[in-house]
Amino acid sequence: MKKLDETTKKLFEEVIESAEFIRNADPNLFGDLANHTPRLSYGEKLVGEELAERFYDLFRRLSNCKKDTLLSLRDEAWEIRKKQRNPDTYNGRETAAYDFIDGVLKFRYS
Repeated sequence: MKKLDETTKKLFEEVIESAEFIRNADPNLFGDLANHTPRLSYGEKLVGEELAERFYDLFRRLSNCKKDTLLSLRDEAWEIRKKQRNPDTYNGRETAAYDFIDGVLKFRYS
């Protein structure tokens, strides 16, 4: 796995922290974010503009990462998720982070 710099580690931590919201995002998330219209995707699900801006900011920053960096972040999320075998402590954030990063990869490099 590629060694991550401090900025990338911080970005990864933000994705993990936001994963609760990412997990419940609209399926049109990536297209709307790419078109700079995040509010259209969330509609009634949004609790204010701050959440939309957080999604947009994470998406934009992840999209600016190189492919190998995104692959490393996705792998890191998967490794953390694999370690959480205990159903009492597993909350799905790492799976959601993996899915979000994977979605950015597919959107950017497909």
